[in-house]
Amino acid sequence: PEGGHTAHCVKQIVARLVRRAYRRPATEDETTALLRFVDLAAEQGEAVERGIQLALQAMLVSPHFLFRIEGDPNPNDRGGVHPLNDYEIANRLSYFLWSTMPDAELFREAEGRVRSIHPRFYGEALISLWPSRTGADEVFEACLREAEHGLAGIDFLPVPYVEEADWTVAHGWASAFRDAGLGITAHAGEFSPANISSALGTPGLTRIGHGIHGLDRPDLVETVVASGVVLECCVTSNVLLGAVPSLDDHPLRRLAAAGILVTLNTDCPVRFSTDLAVEYRAGMDLGFSDDELRELTKVAVGASFTSEDRKRKIRKWIEDNVPESDTR
Repeated sequence: PEGGHTAHCVKQIVARLVRRAYRRPATEDETTALLRFVDLAAEQGEAVERGIQLALQAMLVSPHFLFRIEGDPNPNDRGGVHPLNDYEIANRLSYFLWSTMPDAELFREAEGRVRSIHPRFYGEALISLWPSRTGADEVFEACLREAEHGLAGIDFLPVPYVEEADWTVAHGWASAFRDAGLGITAHAGEFSPANISSALGTPGLTRIGHGIHGLDRPDLVETVVASGVVLECCVTSNVLLGAVPSLDDHPLRRLAAAGILVTLNTDCPVRFSTDLAVEYRAGMDLGFSDDELRELTKVAVGASFTSEDRKRKIRKWIEDNVPESDTR
């Protein structure tokens, strides 16, 4: 029926998503396994779209998405010739020449396919890195190249994390990233105040991931407020990982009251079984009104690493659909 979803249609959607996520066509067994998520959603009274969302989440945690796997039909035959298929050749060439997946069009196509299910979804590509990690120099060069082909930002993840790291090289890299037009954020202050000061000194930095333990030091609070840096707060993640003892103890409200710009985020939605709706409900549980949550969203839009045109579209949608004093 019009507006409905036949089994064939759903199978096509899943198979196409797999083709992009795994960088090759899906096998029949892979498609069948992923379609089971659609069946499970239906059994629980959920819409087909929810089932496809669950299938997509499963793809994103699959080794076939996270790693470039080449299945050898004769892995123990060391003396024989091991032919590659077209997809394996394309991936090898792409990673050899550009140190990245075949091209940025893959990301945009993936975003478009998600938006066919969730029309208000917008996504941008970010890379997390730290200079001391293996292969970081190659990633640094690749990020500078990809700045012209769809990469939107860099997320510095310091090592060590709960103690102070050496940011000397990171600051130099950040200058290059900033000059290349990339947005810059950094993880800091999740489990301790460590690395917040160094993060704030990062050229081009406009956001900090977490940063909640900045409240442990009044001098840091003043510095964060003066900088105008936005905190990417992830309530569910903070509770589950023990960064705070419980939801009631989360400092989101105190951060905002101190004048720090805060936003609500999911961190890793698959890992923590959360989404933005869950995080916004947590914000309400912490005492934020509808109007305050609306303002948090506007702050998030302003801090996003996306084009001004996209920001205008999202702001307009908020103005048109989430009026002040609206009761959700």
